[in-house]
Amino acid sequence: MTMAKNELPQWVPSRTSSRMLCTPFETAFGVLSQQEEQIAVKEKNTLRYSLDNLPKDSQTDWEHIKNMTESEIEAAAASDEDAQPTDEAFWANAEVVIPQPKRAISLRVDSDVLEWFKSHGSGYQTRMNAVLRAHMEAQQR
Repeated sequence: MTMAKNELPQWVPSRTSSRMLCTPFETAFGVLSQQEEQIAVKEKNTLRYSLDNLPKDSQTDWEHIKNMTESEIEAAAASDEDAQPTDEAFWANAEVVIPQPKRAISLRVDSDVLEWFKSHGSGYQTRMNAVLRAHMEAQQR
């Protein structure tokens, strides 16, 4: 996010609050960290709606939903195969796995390899990591 010195950003997300003003340095020089820049772009591209300003092309009958009884809501949830309740047997073999943090590195790859991964949309770095992980695990067998 390159900005002219006289162009002031309205805000950048902060770890401590949902919105904060830029620091004087960031305001003066338009310097954002890569993470702050990504968050700002996502925030800029995020659409927010309240019940009062829903898009006109919504196919949801919100009035019907607002008027549903508790038993109607429970019946609708029970009939949804993706929202079935779970019991202790479902969680018997569950294991909490805390992922290891990723490390940022500089990696030289052939241009065509990079373009191929990028051509499949966002998340190309995650896909590259998955390919490398699969290769590593195959070598460890």
